Amino acid sequence: MMSISEELNSLILQRKSIEGDVDYENNQVIQDEIQLMIKDINATVSFLENDCTEEQFIWLSEVFDPANLSPPSGVPQSASHKQSRLITSTIL
Repeated sequence: MMSISEELNSLILQRKSIEGDVDYENNQVIQDEIQLMIKDINATVSFLENDCTEEQFIWLSEVFDPANLSPPSGVPQSASHKQSRLITSTIL
């Protein structure tokens, strides 16, 4: 089983290949990053506090940016977005 860091590095490589504006709600790489971060909140917090590199943190910032986590007006939040907001509030 790959570590969070290894999985995230793989996703970052995929994300780097995407050019132009990203649809955060429908982009599979972004959704995979969110799923990686929410599958074990305690492991994620530990990773962010102890093992996350500067580059990883920069790429994750687009996933946890509140502007990207807020669905358009009138659209209900998905469970993954609610969990991402939980992680964001925990680490900030």
